[in-house]
Amino acid sequence: MNNLALTYNARGKTEEAKKLQEEVLLLCLELLGESHPYTLTSVSNLALTYRDCGKLEEAEHLQEKVFSLRKEQLGKNHPHTLTSMNNLALIYGDRGKSGHAEKLQEEVFLLRKGQLGKHHPYTLTSMNNLALAYSSCGKVEQAEKLQEEVLSLRKEILGEHHPHTLTSMNNLALTYSDRGKLDQAEKLQKAVLLLHKQQLGENHPDTLISMSNLALTYSLHRGKTTQAEKLQEEVLSLYRQALGKCHPDTLTTMSNLAFTYLELGKVKIAKALQEEAFSLRQELLGRNHPDTLTSIQHLIFINQILEHTNKTWKLRRELQFPVAEPEASGKRMLTKYQ
Repeated sequence: MNNLALTYNARGKTEEAKKLQEEVLLLCLELLGESHPYTLTSVSNLALTYRDCGKLEEAEHLQEKVFSLRKEQLGKNHPHTLTSMNNLALIYGDRGKSGHAEKLQEEVFLLRKGQLGKHHPYTLTSMNNLALAYSSCGKVEQAEKLQEEVLSLRKEILGEHHPHTLTSMNNLALTYSDRGKLDQAEKLQKAVLLLHKQQLGENHPDTLISMSNLALTYSLHRGKTTQAEKLQEEVLSLYRQALGKCHPDTLTTMSNLAFTYLELGKVKIAKALQEEAFSLRQELLGRNHPDTLTSIQHLIFINQILEHTNKTWKLRRELQFPVAEPEASGKRMLTKYQ
């Protein structure tokens, strides 16, 4: 049952996985008790699925419990404890606790490198996750250096088409975007998207993330905003079907599409979409979560543009001569990259 649930997850069937894992956990608790290793594995797997479903608070609570029990039973340096540290760090990152995530990922990486060697797949996973933590903390130069090293090693050890290699390509492309290396980012993202479509299908969550990231790079490129709009509208529709309208990835796509609308001068549509994203984020994540704060900043920016536009058109009517409607500023404000 556990392994079938993991397969459902790999196929993007998160609801089926969640239902099965919840059943497994109840049976493990009944038959084995809450401290048995199999029970802890079930708790950890369910927490990861909760994360995929956008239930971040529940996921954090479960992973903290698993990490605490494994550290107590197995010791801090045991492989299972390190797995729990890694998983908890990922959830901390999703919850906006970037400093906590970075600290844990650095510890996991150093311990795995010492125990397993630099080329072991688990060590490479830790390098990748540490790079993401650096990126979230604004340390993009350190993130880029680490991601380039991980990508090179994964290509050598796992091959160019392995899912972990594609993940590294995707993450490096995002860092290239953050660093303003847009041509390099676009080239990598197009390659990742093509391979994800071939291997996983057009509706798989990993494929949708690739589409979304390529769209963001288009929106940063001058003259490619219309391509970004088309791709983001497609991604949003697919996310709503696959994950529901309240999933964090759906909300991120809504926020990014709203900003693309803004850049195209569709200010009122942008405002309506950003207001919806803000309302859902506040309900799901809380008012102080970084993603919610991002939506607030976007809304303030949009309202400033609308206010400026209204004043300009009022002046035009008063003076009775044509005044050009101002263009939306191209400034990007804390757009989240998945």
